[in-house]
Amino acid sequence: MKIVQIIETADPGGAESVLVALAQGMRSGHESTGVTLLEGWTSQTLREHGIPVAVMPLKRSFDLGWTSRFANYLREQQADVVHAHEFAASCYGAVGAKLAGVPLVCTIHGKNYWPDRYYRRAAFRRVLATASSFVTVSDDLRDFAAGVLGVEAGRIRVIHNGVDAMKYSSNPAARALLRGQLGLHDGDEAILAVGELSTVKGHEVLLRAAASLARVRPSLHVVIAGEGGERARLLELAAQLGISERLHLLGFRRDVPALLSAADIFAMPSFSEGMPLAMIEAMASGVPIVASEVGGIPSLVTHGTDGLLTKAGDADALANAMQAMLDNPATRQSCADSARRRFLDHFSLSSMLENYRHLYETACASKPRRSATSRSGLQQRPETR
Repeated sequence: MKIVQIIETADPGGAESVLVALAQGMRSGHESTGVTLLEGWTSQTLREHGIPVAVMPLKRSFDLGWTSRFANYLREQQADVVHAHEFAASCYGAVGAKLAGVPLVCTIHGKNYWPDRYYRRAAFRRVLATASSFVTVSDDLRDFAAGVLGVEAGRIRVIHNGVDAMKYSSNPAARALLRGQLGLHDGDEAILAVGELSTVKGHEVLLRAAASLARVRPSLHVVIAGEGGERARLLELAAQLGISERLHLLGFRRDVPALLSAADIFAMPSFSEGMPLAMIEAMASGVPIVASEVGGIPSLVTHGTDGLLTKAGDADALANAMQAMLDNPATRQSCADSARRRFLDHFSLSSMLENYRHLYETACASKPRRSATSRSGLQQRPETR
C-alpha cells in the first residue's frame, strides 16, 4: 500500500512532526511518500529519513490547476491513500484525490485559522462529505469541529497524537550537559516551554509569571525552544520586566528530549491547543507540567493528578501554579509519575500508528479496483465477461 502524506506548512510543529512520524513509522507493506506545498523543515526531515518528497507550491492564492497536477502525481505514484493534514492540504488534496480516484484521510490538528471564514467552513464540510475518514486529534477538537461544521460528532474519528517512549526518559548526563550549556548553576530552576513563538502559545503570560516569581526565586530561568515572529517582542518584554538574564530563547531545536531532561517544570500557557505534541513529550519524559486549561490539554492532564492547570491568560494563576510545583518536591514527583503512566496507557507512538494503519487499510479496501492501465492515468475499458 502506498500512502501519500500531504501538508501545506513548512516550519516545524506538532502536525508536521506527526506527519513525519506516520511516514517513517508505518510497518512493512505500507510505503509512504510526502507532498508539501512549501520547501522547509517538513520536506527536509522526510528526505533525511529516506522518504521521497515532492514539493508542489501553489502558483497563486487560489490555484485550481494544482489539483490536476496533484491528481497526475497520484496516478504516477500509483497511490492507494492520501492523508491530508490541516486546512489547505485537505481542501486541495480532496479535489486532487477525487480526480485520481484515490480515497482521502483528513486530519485536523488545531482550531486556528480555518474556522474564521464562512468559505473555509464550507470547504471543510465538503471535505468531510467526501473523505473516507475525517480525524481530529482530541475530543475537544472533534466537538468543536462538529459544532462549526454542523455535523454529528460521531462522523469524526479521534486519534490521539503519540511519541516514541524510548526517546523520552530521564537522562542525568543530558541534564548536566544542557544545563551547563545554558549557563545554569546548581540550584537554578529551569521552566521549559516548547513551541512556535506566536501569541497563541502564551509565552508573554509565561514571562509575566516568571517576573512575578523572580522576586522570591532569584534562581528561576525561562527556557523556550521554538522560533517565530514574536521573538523580538518577547526579548523587549523581558527587558521591560527585568528578566532578560533569566530568559533563554533557543530557537528551533532538534534535541527536545535532552531539553526536557534539563527542565524542572514544563510550561504550556497557550490560549488554544489541539492535542499538543510537546506536552505529550513532557509526559513521556516525566517532567512536571503546568499548563492552561484549553483545547485538548485537559484530556491529557488531570488537574492536581498529572499536573496543574490554570486559566489561559492569567499570569498570576500561572505564577502560583509554578510556585506550588517548585515548593513541593513530592507534588512534582507524584504528578510527573502519574503523567508518565497516562502517556504509556494512551499516547504512545505505536498506538497512533496502529489506529492510522487501520484507517488506511479500511479506506484502501473501499475503493474501486483499478487495472494497471487505469492506474497509469489512461482510461480503463470495461471488462468483458
